[in-house]
Amino acid sequence: MAPPPAGVSAEVWRAFFVISGAQAVKVSADRGDLFLPAEMSAVARAAVGADVAWASGLGIPARIVDSEAAANFVVELVSGASEFDCGGNLGVACTIVEYSLAGGVVSGGTMRFNSVGLERQRTRRHEILHAFGILGHSPLPGLMSLPSQQPELVGEEAIAFPAWMALARLTAYSAG
Repeated sequence: MAPPPAGVSAEVWRAFFVISGAQAVKVSADRGDLFLPAEMSAVARAAVGADVAWASGLGIPARIVDSEAAANFVVELVSGASEFDCGGNLGVACTIVEYSLAGGVVSGGTMRFNSVGLERQRTRRHEILHAFGILGHSPLPGLMSLPSQQPELVGEEAIAFPAWMALARLTAYSAG
């Protein structure tokens, strides 16, 4: 059981775990290999590349790969600037994550962005963290809130992230 680190509320800590029945557990990816669509502009490619480098700086093994076969996450562009449906929620971006509760491994998925979502650094980074295994949303206004409010992990999120990274997969959440 993993109680929240000092300075992190139970509600923010819970956002870092996947709910499985009556329990919440940690899942995470071994890597974040993103494949970008050919129709993505050079400016957008550079922006996503910078965000992948940012994620790598946090300790997330992330990179952009040249083929869809080499990727575990495929980025898709959704036409238009209006919000779109992603699993019952409307947004400008979303990540559909495939994971196994048997081993706690995120195996891959799809990241979707419309033109507005792709332009926002905070949205791109939010989705990269979802792809790595942080599937919840923080109740406080930060990078992992819904919608994302900051381009960086701030406050309680910044304290929680390294503690979450240090946990073994399938570690169970504890309110403390």
